[in-house]
Amino acid sequence: MEMASKIAKEVIVMKRGFGDKISVVVAGFFTFISAIAIGFYYGWKLALFVCAGLPVLAIFAAVLGSTFSTGAVATMKAFA
Repeated sequence: MEMASKIAKEVIVMKRGFGDKISVVVAGFFTFISAIAIGFYYGWKLALFVCAGLPVLAIFAAVLGSTFSTGAVATMKAFA
């Protein structure tokens, strides 16, 4: 019985941690794919131009995220 209650508690913790985030990521992904498809349908030249810039934006977002996470870790260490 102890094992079952421990597993139940862990599942609740996991649900709190991932529940909303997974749905937001999935919704954002399908919104992005739908927007690209609609863009190609109505104006393929502009959509192709925008898609050409996506790798640059992805690299910029990765660098920015890395910088922010490094700064957040340094701030947490400073206040700990």
